Amino acid sequence: MTRYQQDLTPPWVLRTFGGVCGLVALLCLAVWTPVAVSEERAYAAAPVCPPNGPVPECRWEREATVTGKETIARKTHIDHYDLTHADGSEHRVSLVGDGSVEDRLRVGATVTTTTWRGEVREVALGPSRESTEAMPEGGYRAPVGIAVLALPFAVVFFWSAHWLRRRDRRGRPVATHQFGPFVLAYLAAMVPGTGGLVAVFLRPDIRDALTLTAWLAAGTLVIVVPWAGWLAHRSFHRGPEAEPVA
Repeated sequence: MTRYQQDLTPPWVLRTFGGVCGLVALLCLAVWTPVAVSEERAYAAAPVCPPNGPVPECRWEREATVTGKETIARKTHIDHYDLTHADGSEHRVSLVGDGSVEDRLRVGATVTTTTWRGEVREVALGPSRESTEAMPEGGYRAPVGIAVLALPFAVVFFWSAHWLRRRDRRGRPVATHQFGPFVLAYLAAMVPGTGGLVAVFLRPDIRDALTLTAWLAAGTLVIVVPWAGWLAHRSFHRGPEAEPVA
C-alpha cells in the first residue's frame, strides 16, 4: 500500500493563517499607512515657528547643548544623545540619517534642533542636518512593507486549504511525494513578498518599490502558476501507487 501523510495541517488551520495574514495586510494598508502618510504631510506643511515663540503645529528651531551620550550595544551599536535647551527642557534622541551630524557630534557641542509636536525631529550641526528616529518622513514604509510581505502568503494559505479540501472531498489522501505544489507555492510567495519588502525600504520612491513588487509578482505568476497547476493536477488525478512490502 502507499504510505500517505496522515498528520497534515487541516484546511481550516490554513484558512486561519491566510485570514490572519490578510487581516494584518488590511490593517497595515487601511489604518497604519494613512496615519503615517498624514503625519508626514503635516510635518512637511508645518511652518517654522515665529521668533517670539512656538504656536500650535509649527516647527520650533532652537539651540541645544549635547549633555550626554549613551551607546546601547545590540546587533549594532545605537547612540543616544541627551540634548538640553536653554529653558532646561531635555530630550533624548537617536539619529538615523547619513551620519553627517552624528559623526561630528560630541558632548558639549551646540546644535540646532527642530521640534514638532513635542518631539525633536531633526538635529543640525553647522550646515549638516540629520533626522532623528521620531522623524515622520517615510513612516509609511513599515506598514506597506509588512502588507507586501503578508499578502502573497495569505493567497498561498487559502489556495493550500482549497487544494486539500478538494482532495478530501474526492477521498484522495496526500502522499509524501505529492507535496510539490505546496513547496512551489510557498517558495513562489517568498519572491514578491521578501523582494517587495526589501524594495519598499531601499527604493527612495515608494511608487518605484510597488512597481517593482508588481513586476516580481507578475513574473512569478507567469513562471510558477502553470507549473504548480500541472503538479496539482497530476497529484490530484494520480491514483495510489503500490509500495513494495519487505
